[in-house]
Amino acid sequence: MLYKTVIERMLAYDAEVWCLDPPLHQEARITAIRRLNISLPDTLTTLVPGEVVKEETGWAAHPAECPTEEQISLVDGGVITSGNRIYTDDSKTKKDHATIFPHQPITILVDNQTSVQAAANPGSRNTTAREICKSLITNKHIHISWIKAHVGYDENEEADRLAKEAAESDRDPLSVKASISFLKSIFKKKIMEDWQDEDTGRSTFNILSRVSTQPCYWKREEILFFIRHGPFPSCLKRFNLASTTNCPCGNTNGTPLHYATECILTASFHMTKQAQKHELIWFRNVASNKGSRLKIQRLLHHLIDFQELLQINP
Repeated sequence: MLYKTVIERMLAYDAEVWCLDPPLHQEARITAIRRLNISLPDTLTTLVPGEVVKEETGWAAHPAECPTEEQISLVDGGVITSGNRIYTDDSKTKKDHATIFPHQPITILVDNQTSVQAAANPGSRNTTAREICKSLITNKHIHISWIKAHVGYDENEEADRLAKEAAESDRDPLSVKASISFLKSIFKKKIMEDWQDEDTGRSTFNILSRVSTQPCYWKREEILFFIRHGPFPSCLKRFNLASTTNCPCGNTNGTPLHYATECILTASFHMTKQAQKHELIWFRNVASNKGSRLKIQRLLHHLIDFQELLQINP
């Protein structure tokens, strides 16, 4: 088991170094997805490495060869009435419709500014955007222009209608690779649902009610305080490490909140105590205040250093 675990991780995370084309790295990503052990749609649990968009690095072409300003425009192209025009709904398809007008000036109108900007960026990490950029470099007769959506341009409205109709039809779906950002949004949504419905971890949930990809930089002492674990009689009694929940000061409720706000043995570390109905708000405010968290750290250090003196012997 040790051999399998260690070697598998080494292969997974060092694949990019060992392979020019790292299929093993893609395999490791899919394996990591499946190891989350959360219920996901079948379209995600049956993914194989080739169905995930691989983020590119470097430049698609030399900066001097980038598409010209005449080829890509962010000015509303709805006023363009001459030449061959193709209206799209910004869907990802493999078919190149521009080939039906070889070497003739063509204007492709897209109602998504972000897509137009990505196509103009040879340093984009998106595979599709890089392919479009390369195509524009080699086909100077093709132009891309942004068009304002839902303002009465009949051709653009018709393109949107046909796209919606195709999406809702029973025809075979297009084979489109899943982007990393799409997978992240699905996972975050699922994790959020699980976090909202779980029965455990509610003390942390009351402070951090939303799942975030940003780490929460709590120190060990802060974690012990906010999850109500540590050298507190209320916690020690629960795990049969103390005979009572009483505090040596005489209070019958030796909780983290008691030590942080009212215990006479920790007066140097006290913070203002709120009414009981505002206890949840108090914890959230303390967690978001750097000075309060520093006080919590000092309080925990004090309780740990003098733990034997602050416990009631049976």
